[in-house]
Amino acid sequence: LLPSALGTPALLSDDDLARSFADGGRLDGLLKAVEQRTRPSADPAGALANSLCLGIDPDLLVTAQAMTHGYEVAGAGDAVTPGTGGPAAGAWLERLKAASKQRCVVALPWAQADLNALSRASLTELEGAAVGSGADVVAKTLGLPTLPEVSWPAGGLLTDRTATNLRTLGKNAVLVSADGVTTPSGAALAPTVQTAQLAAGTASLGAALIDAPSATALAATGPGDQRQLRLQDALGAIAWPAINAASGGTTEGTPASSALLAPPQVWDVSPDEAQTLLGEVSTLLQTGAARSQSLPAVLDAVNASTARAVLNYPVQASLTEVPPSTTATVSRAAADIREFGSALKLDPQSGVSPNDLLAPLQLGLLRSVAAPAKPPPEVQDGVPDNPQVDAVRSELSRLRDSVSLQAPGGTYTLASSKSPLLLVVRNDLPVSVNVRITVDAPAGLRATDIGVEELPAHSGRQLQVPTTVSRTGQFAVDVSLTTDTGQQLGEPTRLQVRSTAYGSATALAIAGAALLLLVLVARRLWHRFRGQPDRADDPPVDL
Repeated sequence: LLPSALGTPALLSDDDLARSFADGGRLDGLLKAVEQRTRPSADPAGALANSLCLGIDPDLLVTAQAMTHGYEVAGAGDAVTPGTGGPAAGAWLERLKAASKQRCVVALPWAQADLNALSRASLTELEGAAVGSGADVVAKTLGLPTLPEVSWPAGGLLTDRTATNLRTLGKNAVLVSADGVTTPSGAALAPTVQTAQLAAGTASLGAALIDAPSATALAATGPGDQRQLRLQDALGAIAWPAINAASGGTTEGTPASSALLAPPQVWDVSPDEAQTLLGEVSTLLQTGAARSQSLPAVLDAVNASTARAVLNYPVQASLTEVPPSTTATVSRAAADIREFGSALKLDPQSGVSPNDLLAPLQLGLLRSVAAPAKPPPEVQDGVPDNPQVDAVRSELSRLRDSVSLQAPGGTYTLASSKSPLLLVVRNDLPVSVNVRITVDAPAGLRATDIGVEELPAHSGRQLQVPTTVSRTGQFAVDVSLTTDTGQQLGEPTRLQVRSTAYGSATALAIAGAALLLLVLVARRLWHRFRGQPDRADDPPVDL
């Protein structure tokens, strides 16, 4: 989903989701596996349904809803084509609502944003957006509550700084890989430790530990060579904790008391593979080899856990983060959005808030820092190829250009030394904007700063800029419109100004010449009245 103007159809970068929602698509297959494996005939006691939790990206739901209202797909250049996936998206959403009823639901970080990269770049505002509003969006869309105090970061690994930020943002628990934590002394945790308390600044953060071997095996399933063999490996990894527990742990130490299974957040398996894997879990539950436990019950155990652990963030994990070149670009764009937003105000007449305009831009930046399912994008000339950031900058430029100076036609005439410049400014945004006019004038013209002016939504105003002119003639004056913090709005304008006013120097010269003429006339009259010869009356001398 790309940022677009308020009130216009949603704009998608491609139409891949239309195929994913349709019959046989990836998202259709995952949902179909849940529907078929949790129906009463396949899960009579409801054991699988009780132990199953859906992890849902709020950005996916927002995009799917936008598609149902009609959308467009970006093409080459500025070309757009109508999207075709609206009906499929609507049908998929209705199926998801039905499958989610009375089931555990966890909201993922928005657009699978890389929380570790955001915290490393001190993008705490975007980090808060990634985990803050997602639970509310998922709950509102599906019509059911979520688990709002838990976060599942993409990849299942956290840095200490990210954990502290999550605790500050109101998260009490996280789902992290067992490979990503150790004892305070640095030793591996015992297999029986499935919940722990992590240090998060001055507070603590509960952790439910994802079974690392099964997570690795599940992540390896999907397209590629030896697909069937990798599926068998995943089935074995799922069954292994139950087999080990049944044998009393004689095969490999003490058995784990529970196993939290989690595939990757973007899971590219076929519908048949997803059903086979869920079927394996259902078989273990129905045969008594495993006992069903819900994620809320696991989180209760997390809160009561006395085990202490520390995060262990591997060096190789930092190499797969969103690169610093991308987060630096995102940081600059976020600062521009924040600076522009400081000039906007809610307009009571339109009812549109500044957040209505800027939230899509922030979400676009979050999409640009999605945790990569593959190596980070290549960097050319030091600038990463990131169409989301480009789209955000383009939309921000459009918003700024919606507030502009209307250049007068022809030459502007100043009739006196105190004539003001009359400038027309236009605000086509649905919110009020604080603006400042800057005049760059040549010598002989001085403009007075009129300060910050508020432009109501969808309005035009004439502003008077007092000037003092000390010269005559025609000259150019550059005028620009900015926010009160100096951010450019619209395009600068060059005025051709003609002054017919006499400046103070010119007026003094004229007054001096008039006085001299008066003195000379008086002198001549004085000589004439007294009968004295005046050299001015002498006849000309021939040379």
